[in-house]
Amino acid sequence: MLKNLYTVIRKTGGYIPTVRVSNSDFLKGEFYGSDGKKVKYTSGPKEGQEKPIEEIVQTFEKITGIKERRYVTDDLNASDIGTLAVKEFFNGSDIENLKYIIFAHNFGDISAENKRSEFVPSLGARVKLNLGIEDPNVIAYDLPFGCPG
Repeated sequence: MLKNLYTVIRKTGGYIPTVRVSNSDFLKGEFYGSDGKKVKYTSGPKEGQEKPIEEIVQTFEKITGIKERRYVTDDLNASDIGTLAVKEFFNGSDIENLKYIIFAHNFGDISAENKRSEFVPSLGARVKLNLGIEDPNVIAYDLPFGCPG
């Protein structure tokens, strides 16, 4: 009789970027229409004019529930934040106990200086190198998943 074999993910790590951009930051922004022209917002609706930008930002928050966004600093890329996530996961304990590094992403490493996506070597392998793991039995691979939707 066949036994069912299962994989169990017991824990995951994460990294929360430090740069915060709140919805109110968009009040200072410039916005452009589909025609490429700058959209002019009013401080109050008038006949033939767009809605006030404050109302647009509030409506967006109401629909999406998004109050702020987080961005990484220009000195970090995907494999760097992956490394930070693994370090958070282990919280100072022995990283050499790691068996697999599965790196899910959709665009590879991109630096502020080089806008080209880098997939080789794999980001999982880069994280393994960044952590200083020398055990050849630690398997590191990527899981590129396309649009996260």
